[in-house]
Amino acid sequence: MKILLRNSWTIALTLTFVICLAPKLFARSLKSAKREGLVTEQSSGYLKGKGSKGQTIASEINQKRQQEYRRIAKDTGVPEAAVARKAGEKLKGK
Repeated sequence: MKILLRNSWTIALTLTFVICLAPKLFARSLKSAKREGLVTEQSSGYLKGKGSKGQTIASEINQKRQQEYRRIAKDTGVPEAAVARKAGEKLKGK
């Protein structure tokens, strides 16, 4: 039980760091894409693109997210899908 709680806190802290401290340029372009309706957050932790431009943006960002989810999963021993879902919950709430 203690390991599960520690892993939950580790995941939460890591995701907070990744989400809040993303590079400004990356964040601005993602915000712009969301504002323009090119991409939307999914509960899976990944973006869904609309149209060819949106799909390109979503694909690039989703690749980076997947790398980070894998790293977090490896570091914490939590399945990658669970890490992605937790991130999806946080990102969709923004």
